Amino acid sequence: MTLLNRLWNAFSRAVAWGIKACPRLTVWLAEEAFYLAPRTLRRWVDRYASERILACVVGGELPFLPELNGGDAVLFYPLPQCERYELEGHTNAAFVPLFGGAIQAAVVPQGKRQGRYQVLGYDSTGTRYDSGWLRSHTPKRPTQVTNRRLRVGPNAIRWTPHTPRYLTSFVIVIDAQGVPHAAGYRRRGFWAFPSVKYLAHVVLSPDGFALDQQGAAVMVMVVETDAWVPEILMWP
Repeated sequence: MTLLNRLWNAFSRAVAWGIKACPRLTVWLAEEAFYLAPRTLRRWVDRYASERILACVVGGELPFLPELNGGDAVLFYPLPQCERYELEGHTNAAFVPLFGGAIQAAVVPQGKRQGRYQVLGYDSTGTRYDSGWLRSHTPKRPTQVTNRRLRVGPNAIRWTPHTPRYLTSFVIVIDAQGVPHAAGYRRRGFWAFPSVKYLAHVVLSPDGFALDQQGAAVMVMVVETDAWVPEILMWP
């Protein structure tokens, strides 16, 4: 094993432990480090994200996911190497593509909700990838949708999360047809759009679509430490 592989394995173990033991501190430190060496850190984060299914859980009633109907949905970013997915313990879960397929939603009906979920993905060789365990809080705290605390200008997106268990935010820019034009993760409530220099992880690089174009819309999913989404901020 080369020195680089040893360093990568050590980094992966440290991140996995940090996300589980002290997620908010781990994500905060990672984002702060981007200001020192954004290109180097992104290579590490992108490699880590390529081996882990990034996912979160929403529940209740959402305007962009009518199939939810009071149930739960695990939203995740598909890995390019995976050919099929399943939701552990829910072999019949319905998988619904969102935003042109950029995001997949594994929908669990209201009567079959559970307290936690895990997405599994498999490549052509049978290698398994997972999201880790994700928590649902639908019965007591269903996901709320609001247009408050989100401001969008020609070159900036600003938002204010409203949860004491805040971890990070998934921000996506779409057009009137729901087609995504940019998406990424950011803990700080500010994105100097379209620059991606300080995004912790770029899911979809900006393609030239402007925030002041007709039909432009922004959605911010606020993610807590256990991967629950208590609120979704939408503009306009």
